[in-house]
Amino acid sequence: MYGTIQLAEKSGGAARIWSNGASLSLDQQRSAGYGGGIRIESQNIPYQGTVVACSVDTSRPEILRNALVIKGHVRQPYGLLDKYDEDESIDVTVTHHVTNFGSRRTALPFRQFIENILNTTGAQIKCDFSDIPIVTSSFADEVFGKLVVTYGVMVLQRVNIRVPLRRVPPALGV
Repeated sequence: MYGTIQLAEKSGGAARIWSNGASLSLDQQRSAGYGGGIRIESQNIPYQGTVVACSVDTSRPEILRNALVIKGHVRQPYGLLDKYDEDESIDVTVTHHVTNFGSRRTALPFRQFIENILNTTGAQIKCDFSDIPIVTSSFADEVFGKLVVTYGVMVLQRVNIRVPLRRVPPALGV
């Protein structure tokens, strides 16, 4: 939240945070006086959780860098995926992302999730299907078939699929 307020303030924008019966706002018009342009008010918020609204001047790219100075040290913003290198792997428990494995429609968000990882890191992706009893061919094709079509067959060197064999019929002889 500190970074949001700093970003709005340094860019000449505005920010407001609503949470737990109160709101905090940055008002550039009230920049003089106690607390600068920061105002805190008690409010009856009709929902649980936190809402953050911020307007920022995006024409000046240095604003983000300058907004994240804390005690004289510049903080580098990063997302979770920025932490992974090529020699690392990201373990994806598929059941944490998908609850229905029967259609292309339910597979699409999962494929997009995998594509986001592919496009933002060099990490290996290990997809764990171990708690899933059945996956339709439509689901598998939407995720893995389209990944191969989009990125080429070599994408399977980065996207590993873990599917343990269980309850194999005796006729298969496994």
